[in-house]
Amino acid sequence: MISVIDLTERKKAEEELRESEGRYRAVVEQAAEGIVLFDVNSKRVSEANVACQNLLGYTPEAILRLTLHDLGPYSRELSTYPARERGYLPRLPPPQSSAVDSGDSLPSRA
Repeated sequence: MISVIDLTERKKAEEELRESEGRYRAVVEQAAEGIVLFDVNSKRVSEANVACQNLLGYTPEAILRLTLHDLGPYSRELSTYPARERGYLPRLPPPQSSAVDSGDSLPSRA
């Protein structure tokens, strides 16, 4: 028995998928805004673009060890970022605060 299968549609779909992935990758890598993706189950960072790494001050290796909870808001009670508490980053002096319109203060990168 001989069977013939037309793979034209499948090959076309695979090529379209490759092109779509290429466009996605170009947008994420070239974006000036920080983009971070998390694994839904583990809440770990699965991908972060260079802009995000620079914005948050993490190396590519260090940012992939973080979870959604590590990148949460600054905690005044801890006087540091959760990632530093867990040893992912070296200890630094507490950040200087700058006032924002709401009256709260956020860490300053200066």
